[in-house]
Amino acid sequence: YSISIKGKALPFWIYGRDVTFIGSSMVMVESVRCKTWDPIETIIIDLENDVYASLKEWYTDISFVNNRIELTNQVVKMDKRILNNFEHLEWISFLD
Repeated sequence: YSISIKGKALPFWIYGRDVTFIGSSMVMVESVRCKTWDPIETIIIDLENDVYASLKEWYTDISFVNNRIELTNQVVKMDKRILNNFEHLEWISFLD
C-alpha cells in the first residue's frame, strides 16, 4: 500500500502484514521502494516526530524482551538484531 501521513506521501510502500505498534507513537512495518517488490525492509515510523528509519533488513519476527526489541527473520536466516533504543538509527523527516 502507498501511505500518506499529514498530507505527505512516504517514499516507500508498506505491506498490510506484520504491522507492529511500539509505544504510543511508533509503528514498525514491512516496506519496499515505491513501484518495486524488492528488497523488503523493515521501517520504523515515528508519528509523533514525523520521521522514519530503515533497519536495512527485513525482520519477520519481533519480540519485546527486557525493555528491548529483538528482531530475526525465519524466512531468510540471519543473526538476531537487538534494539535497546532508537538513537543510533538514521531518522529521515517525511515532512520536508
